[in-house]
Amino acid sequence: MAAANHRAEILNAVKNWAKAWADQRVDAYIDSYTSDFKPRQYKKREYWEAQRRKRLSKPSSINIQLSNIQVSLAEDGTATVTFVQIYRSPIFSDNVRKTLILKQESGGWKISSETSKKL
Repeated sequence: MAAANHRAEILNAVKNWAKAWADQRVDAYIDSYTSDFKPRQYKKREYWEAQRRKRLSKPSSINIQLSNIQVSLAEDGTATVTFVQIYRSPIFSDNVRKTLILKQESGGWKISSETSKKL
């Protein structure tokens, strides 16, 4: 039963992350990541946060669709979530297969790592 509860919490965290992104609520989006999240393309989290604030605020609208969501729990307490993500805005569109690694932190399940591959 605990695994089912965790799966529901993890799925809810991922959906809330996508909704914050689509709603352009930048602080809620950034809060979906762990305090020790290390973005791949930036040496410092501050640079990543500044870039995300700019990118989330720029389009007049954002649409995020997630499908084929799969959640797996690891013995180390992390969760791996994979899905197809369709991103649409007036200035950019993208389809990717995304993998998020989540772990529990104060405030619930948060993203500690993410990767994506173009479809």
